[in-house]
Amino acid sequence: MDAFVKISRNEGILALWRGLSPTLMLTVPATTLYFTSYETLNKHLQNDLGSLSPLVAGAVARTFTATLSSPLEMIRTFLQSSNTYKPGILNIIRTLTHQKGISKLWTGLVPTLWRDVPFSAIYWTAYEQFRKHYFVRRNFQDNFISGACAGCLAATMTVPFDVLKTRTQMAIMEQKQQTTIVQSIRSIYKEEGVRAFFKGTLPRAARVAPACAIMIASYEMFKSHLRLQKHTSQKQRRSSL
Repeated sequence: MDAFVKISRNEGILALWRGLSPTLMLTVPATTLYFTSYETLNKHLQNDLGSLSPLVAGAVARTFTATLSSPLEMIRTFLQSSNTYKPGILNIIRTLTHQKGISKLWTGLVPTLWRDVPFSAIYWTAYEQFRKHYFVRRNFQDNFISGACAGCLAATMTVPFDVLKTRTQMAIMEQKQQTTIVQSIRSIYKEEGVRAFFKGTLPRAARVAPACAIMIASYEMFKSHLRLQKHTSQKQRRSSL
């Protein structure tokens, strides 16, 4: 709440929506690729891995998607946190690549993977278990609740990784000397203590849980709609023969 007030007072209410455009550009294709990759991998791994299949499929799918979407994630974070550069995605890309080289668009990928891969592994494992044992009707409501519970659990367990990822990318944006992950961990622990690794736990869980619920419930509904359309078209073709 304090951050909300400070940002609104110092930068204006519209600053709270800074980075919305790249967020939308990132979320839609990345989520589609991520879910599709997970579904494909999970189906192929189920016979061999059983209940571990969601964990492995989720981790691999997230690694693949995060690597491809890392530049947009960097730009989104930059827009939401910096006032030193003029707004605009193309302007930021030119600035970053001119000053620091094209590879710097992938700055922070490793800590991002540190956060997203465990999150994905925990999320999909929990989601499948919730649907299997507690919310078995597979309708929109049950998928929504399963997604929210799994998202809340995964978000809470990966807060330290999120803190590390954010600090690393912020250091690059502020043109500080780049440090390794181990050095970042030591620095945060030395300067702020263990509690610093769990800052923002409640806001992160409150943000991630409904987002996961909406995305997975919508995705499952879309899949059901496609299956219904496919079944209807096949039935119509058979009846016309």
